[in-house]
Amino acid sequence: MMTCFRCTMRKSQIRWMSTKVKTITEFSLDVQKNIENENTTPKTHPGILRILPPEVPEDLFKAIRFITRDKPVKNLIKDGIEFTKYLEGRHPPLDTEAYKDHVEKVTKKAIRQCGVREDTEDYEENFYKNRNAINKKFNELLRKQTYHWKSINYNQYMSLIYLVSRTAPEYAVICRVFNEIFSRDKTFQPKSLFDFGSGVGTVSWAAKRYWKNSLKEFFCVDSSSHMNDIAQALLQDGKLNLEIPKGVFFRQFLPSKNELYDLVVTAYTLFELPSKQARLEAVLNLWSKTGKYLVIVERGSNAGFKLVNEARDFLRFRNESSAVPSLKAHIFAPCPHDLECPRLMEDNTPCNFMVNYKVLAMDNKERISGERFSYVIFKKGEREDFNQWPRIVRPVIKRSGHSICRVCTAEGKLKEVIFTAAKHGKIPYLCARNSRWGDILPVKLDEKEAIVDDKEIIKDIKDSDSENEDDEHERKR
Repeated sequence: MMTCFRCTMRKSQIRWMSTKVKTITEFSLDVQKNIENENTTPKTHPGILRILPPEVPEDLFKAIRFITRDKPVKNLIKDGIEFTKYLEGRHPPLDTEAYKDHVEKVTKKAIRQCGVREDTEDYEENFYKNRNAINKKFNELLRKQTYHWKSINYNQYMSLIYLVSRTAPEYAVICRVFNEIFSRDKTFQPKSLFDFGSGVGTVSWAAKRYWKNSLKEFFCVDSSSHMNDIAQALLQDGKLNLEIPKGVFFRQFLPSKNELYDLVVTAYTLFELPSKQARLEAVLNLWSKTGKYLVIVERGSNAGFKLVNEARDFLRFRNESSAVPSLKAHIFAPCPHDLECPRLMEDNTPCNFMVNYKVLAMDNKERISGERFSYVIFKKGEREDFNQWPRIVRPVIKRSGHSICRVCTAEGKLKEVIFTAAKHGKIPYLCARNSRWGDILPVKLDEKEAIVDDKEIIKDIKDSDSENEDDEHERKR
């Protein structure tokens, strides 16, 4: 009897998966009822958080045009591309302990490359004989493999490069992050915003997109006076000879007064601080100013993710040790838990997400691009059940009859769930199929895992295929 080629392919697809278990799921009854009553659809279920590619507001784009009207725009665009590449490969400065570990690794590598083996009896003798070669190789490797962090001097030209190259992607990222708060917390109507490392004011523009009617105060801090001048000009149609709008404040240093702000943000700033101690002191200072939400955003590189996770762990441990109920808080997003990040325990890849955006048409060419980012949102108060739905942390794999979702769970674990209509029901299957990387699945995952073989999974997929074919015939009739 010949084996069906289609089933053989399905079986091979299953076998490359990292897990051999099916996680038992319980779909949200509220979401199920809303879809059945046609109040919503699987394409718009409450866990979908992605947004259409954001375009910078027309007023902002006109102001940018005005500011750059007599500037070498072509050079700014060209230098902006190189600047973006530089930022993507940037690393934070090494602290003392990290530098010691780095030197130790380089030393061992230099010894190996000089042909000296540590597991031999004559190791010390060989090391002494080759010490000059080892020192030379060590200095060579240390020079090549050590990242020399430098602070960026945001003078007038560098600030203009940042304006042209980074406004659109960072605006899109902040909109995506703010949209999560806006969608999941309808009662949140912030009156005040504190932006640390405000740059050209992108955070303020994104905040006005969602809470324009409630926001009354914008406190922006950036060490570069040129950045502050541009941010101020953008609020005045590109001109600096007008008064700053009421309720908007620009400073070059963090204020010593611990006034509370409803929404506190630091976006793309941690890389600019000279040490780990400076980063943690800044995060603690911002946390002391947070009335409701603290948002931390960085690039989606491995280095950017580790900076976000560093701040996440720092505040997470402080929250656990707090004995004052009013200080209790939780991670609102993206994690459905307050435990150690499982991504660092599983592999060496970042927990990041993607947003598409419309590139600034400075050259009159409209196009769509993408930006990866890592982020964490802390919220003061107790965690709600909605905040424990699993987060999709990698692109959803769609196949005929089934969808594979890689998620982070409320138990702080990474899971791979295979959704089929036969096993989970049509509505949960369609919700999973219409979800994307970064969305939330309205399900509860049971930690009890049923061990299954490939034949059972293939049977579920074939049953789902059969149901889909019946639905297709019914639609055609």
